[in-house]
Amino acid sequence: MISIIIPAYNEAKYLPATLAAVRRALGANEESFEIIVVDNDSTDDTCGVAFRLGARVVGERERNIAAVRNTGGDAAGGEVLVFIDADTIVRPGLFERIEDAMEDAGCLGGSVDVEYD
Repeated sequence: MISIIIPAYNEAKYLPATLAAVRRALGANEESFEIIVVDNDSTDDTCGVAFRLGARVVGERERNIAAVRNTGGDAAGGEVLVFIDADTIVRPGLFERIEDAMEDAGCLGGSVDVEYD
């Protein structure tokens, strides 16, 4: 399983598009993934939006992006952790590329290039 971890602080405005893009990119493979939004003590409806859109929500009060990511990693059940920002629109094929790369026993991590139109 792959865990998609999205750190978020006051991202209620952006999460709907981000989560919709993640779900489109997952396609029929959604069952082998989990989506975790790590709320960094937001003052807007970040938690509610994430929950209503089907993400698992965990909280982290410390204002430190490393701590927020680590909280998501600790909550994750997947063998592969993918971190994306709450205002990121992922493209179809991204998660397949990650799965393919991680099938190589020599691959311990990496990043994916971003192409702009």
